[in-house]
Amino acid sequence: MAVPRVMRGTHANMGEVALFQTRKVTIRSLDGPLLLHLDGELRQPDASQCTVRLEPGRLKVMVAR
Repeated sequence: MAVPRVMRGTHANMGEVALFQTRKVTIRSLDGPLLLHLDGELRQPDASQCTVRLEPGRLKVMVAR
């Protein structure tokens, strides 16, 4: 599982990780329902896909120095 490496920022070189830029992405599960945890809440326990779309200038990100 890559979550600990994501938290440390060392996941970019993992073979199962693909980094790319896009305004829209759809994630589909072939093996069963997705566990969707959005904005601190569990959503749609039977969902098999999730589409995320970012609007320009709408996502504010804080980075520690």
